[in-house]
Order: sequence, then C-alpha cells, then structure tokens
Amino acid sequence: VTPKGTRAVTIAVDIITGVGGFVRPSDKVDVLWTTKDGEQVHTFTLFQEVPVLAVGTEMTGRPSAAGSRPGAEGQPAAQAAQQPYTVTLALAPQEASILLFAREMGKIQLSLRPKLEVGQLPIPPANIATLMEAQLGTSAQPAAPPVTHKVEVYKGLKRAVVALAEEQ
Repeated sequence: VTPKGTRAVTIAVDIITGVGGFVRPSDKVDVLWTTKDGEQVHTFTLFQEVPVLAVGTEMTGRPSAAGSRPGAEGQPAAQAAQQPYTVTLALAPQEASILLFAREMGKIQLSLRPKLEVGQLPIPPANIATLMEAQLGTSAQPAAPPVTHKVEVYKGLKRAVVALAEEQ
C-alpha cells in the first residue's frame, strides 16, 4: 500500500497527538513539530497532505475491526484513551528522515485535514511573537523603555536627582 517514491514511517501517537483517535487509514494529515530553542518554543508545520497508510494494524484498503482503536480492546474507555498507538505515514525518503530527526528533537502532533481540501497553505512557524500578534495585534517584544534624563537639582545645600522622561 506504500505509494511509489515514498517510504512508510510509523510514529507513536496518543489521544492528543493523534487528533483524538479520529485519524483513519486513507486520511491525510499535516505533521507539526514543536521544539524548544533556548527559552523559545516554536511550532513548525513540517509536512502537509501526508497520506495515512495505517492506524495500528488497520490498513488502507483492508476491512477494519468493528470500530476498535489499537490497544483499546477490553479496556475501559478512559484507560484506552491514554494508551499510545501507532500511525503509519507515506513520506518521501528525505521527509522520512526529517520526521524521525524531529521526533527525537521535540514533539510531533498530527492535524487531520478535511477530505475535500486539496493543496498546501503557507503556514509560518508559531511562537510567542506570532501568538501575541494574532491574538492581540501586538508584538510580544517588550516596549523600549522611555528615554530618561537625570537632572541634579540643588536647593541650598540639599542635592536631589530628578529623572525626566522624554516626550514622544
């Protein structure tokens, strides 16, 4: 079932990183990567429109077990939701190595695409600055402190230093 020119790569997901368990074989997903660079956290969209070949042992083109998610058999729903399972993706060889490297350097999250949506979107990386800009219309960068001048004032023998802010 692996398309020509691609490689099947399997990653572990859980109920959160696997889109609540809604990802199924033959779906398409975007793969997001969150990593920390010093104190900054960044999220990148690594790949878009990635075909899902399998979820657990349920494969594209094969009948699935009646609504069961891998690892969930015989477990209470709350416990089954916490169990990791696998998703197998079809990626170009270079993309496969990038995904495996990214997995070791940060966290991978899948994003389920609508069935009828086709095409890739320009998605800039997300970080605190882009979040603040999107939500507040402002940059996360602190405002530059106002320019101040210090003036010494003498009243008789008493000395005082007064700070004056420069008006903008």
